[in-house]
Amino acid sequence: MNELIHSEPDTLLPLDSPSNQAFQFLLDAFPQTASRSQIIVVVHRPGGLTPEDRRHMRDVTYRLVEENNHRLARHDKADTWRIISSDLQPLLTSKLISRDRQVGLIMVNLSVNFVTMRAKQSVETVERLARQGCPEGLRIEITGSAGVGRDYSMVAKSALDRTMWVTVIAVTGILAVVYRAPLAAAVPLFSIGLSVFGAFQVLSLLAWGGLSVSAIEKMFTVVLLFGAGTDYALFWIARYREERLAHVDVTTAVSRTMAAVGPAIVASAATIIFGLAMLVAADFVLSHNAGQVLGPVLALALVASLTLAPALAVWMGESLFWPGRLAARGVIGQQNIWPRMAAWVVTRPGAVFVGGVVALAIPIWTALHMTFRYDTIAELPAGCSSSRGAAMAQNHFPPGEAFVTTLAVQHPKLADLMLARGLSERLTAALMKIDSISDVRSLTEPFGVAPELREQGRVLTLMAGDRVAKEYLSGTAQALRFDVVLSSQPFVDAAFDAVTEAKNQAARITEQFLGSPGKVLASGLTPYMIDIRTYSISDHRRVTTLVVAVILLIVIVLTRDVALSVFMLCATLITYLATLGICEWVFVGLLGQAGVDWKAKLFLFVIIVAVGQDYNIFLVTRLFQEDARFDHTEAAERAIVRTGSIISSCGVIMAATLGSLMASGLKLMEQLGFAMSAGILIDTFLVRPLLIPAFHLLRLRLWQPSGRAFKQVILRSPPLTDEAQAD
Repeated sequence: MNELIHSEPDTLLPLDSPSNQAFQFLLDAFPQTASRSQIIVVVHRPGGLTPEDRRHMRDVTYRLVEENNHRLARHDKADTWRIISSDLQPLLTSKLISRDRQVGLIMVNLSVNFVTMRAKQSVETVERLARQGCPEGLRIEITGSAGVGRDYSMVAKSALDRTMWVTVIAVTGILAVVYRAPLAAAVPLFSIGLSVFGAFQVLSLLAWGGLSVSAIEKMFTVVLLFGAGTDYALFWIARYREERLAHVDVTTAVSRTMAAVGPAIVASAATIIFGLAMLVAADFVLSHNAGQVLGPVLALALVASLTLAPALAVWMGESLFWPGRLAARGVIGQQNIWPRMAAWVVTRPGAVFVGGVVALAIPIWTALHMTFRYDTIAELPAGCSSSRGAAMAQNHFPPGEAFVTTLAVQHPKLADLMLARGLSERLTAALMKIDSISDVRSLTEPFGVAPELREQGRVLTLMAGDRVAKEYLSGTAQALRFDVVLSSQPFVDAAFDAVTEAKNQAARITEQFLGSPGKVLASGLTPYMIDIRTYSISDHRRVTTLVVAVILLIVIVLTRDVALSVFMLCATLITYLATLGICEWVFVGLLGQAGVDWKAKLFLFVIIVAVGQDYNIFLVTRLFQEDARFDHTEAAERAIVRTGSIISSCGVIMAATLGSLMASGLKLMEQLGFAMSAGILIDTFLVRPLLIPAFHLLRLRLWQPSGRAFKQVILRSPPLTDEAQAD
């Protein structure tokens, strides 16, 4: 465990990001305030803190100091704390004890990111020390970014177990309906279940080798392996059944099945594996790590579907479809539903194409005007300690008091105390004019600008100016510090705009007052989330470009048809945008949530575009095989009918497995599970059976090719007998 903990990254952003640069600077200039994450102990008594409560806060403070001394003795900077308490820093009493004297705060600044195992262990240690000897009736909650991270990891761990069981039950139920044969259903379930077990061992080895593996990667491993792996096994078995119905021997049936669907399965798996691998191009560490670990484990689903599942199917022989028979009706909808849909597509391809595009255009319009949510606390279910603590702090302090933004201004002339005071006074006044900033504490306003505290601060400055200067002025670093308190939540656009404007004002006023530009840095949760927003936008642009390029290349290599390959990819891009719009309708318009989580955007894109190609590839592979023997209209009709039931079954299984993320209890996973499930269903029942064949027929009717070479897949199966075709 210690090796795994110390292989974790200290930060989820690049080291040269503005928030990391600010942390490193503050660590030298104002070490007590420097943090990548923070633990906040919230102490609350409704009638007011008693003397016994205040003594308990003092005892907790010195327990934390003693624990930190032990950490310092181990010479591990990453594990050491910087403790802020009214008992250690009396100047900060006004910001650590609420004005109604009902709530007190003790803050512990950490050097590691809030979702790391080291931060979780620190939170658990602080919580244990804070609750030790707690007076009766005194409420203690743990919040702050590290507290949120601890609760998030605990919820994610239980979410993994729920997702696993929901996935297994959903896949088992759907396989039972599709096959109506327990042994046939058991083949993909057993082979993919074994590959999931193997995948967890691979993840453990990757973590032991130094890669960061969280419960989130494990959840995606479960749903993707069960979804994609079961699809591949189903598709193989369905084609194997067709070949056996042609009355060929087992060896020939297996050979023909591999020739017919093997390339499609490999190409489909490649789109997911290489699509997810493109996440390594992301700067955000969690996305980058997902790209590193998910590709190798998904390869196990491909191996299982082409080796273990076929071997089991062949070994079972005629009993595979027990209690039915091989020649019995084994697929749903092939007698009525799919023939009618196919006839509609081939007789009116133009109307089908235009109607499908118009239907998707409505949610796409919503998607193009979406704003995303960056509130991490809102992701947690109600009742978590960090949520309760944040609510308690916000009820008794200004909204931003628990998440103060530290603004640091560095300039060589700030070694002069008089110039530093002048800049502090001017910049404090300018910052207070910015919307969403409720208070500023600085060298000239150490207690803030509230009238009842302002005079006390100025008296303190006159009587103990050296103590105030030590708190807000770093002579060695030639820097001024400002504590900026926001009137809004730290995750919302108003907070982002306020901090951005504060940095701009600080740079402008510093240059005007001191005659040359200075360096302005911002640290805290809001500046960190601003960086997250900036890097998420650049990551999305970079990763989506790579995903589109690599998947388009794979599809072109398989189909040897550039125009159709481009449209297949465009169709999944349309599906992605439509899914985002539907997600906005459901979670914001219907459920009243603040917005779709920003992390859903990138993961949804990769999954929808990569997984969505699976069914398109399966359809187009069969379309080209039929096109080599029949005219274009009949080939399209036969391809839709032949693949309709099995691909739809695969799509329902994939939608169910991805939708199982909604059982996790995390709002991000609920949104992702719903969105991915909806996207797969749109691709399964609209894009694949309607838009792709309609586009193919419209193109051929407008432009008749001189030959059939473009229609050949890498490997083409031999024609089936009349009996097999009739079935």
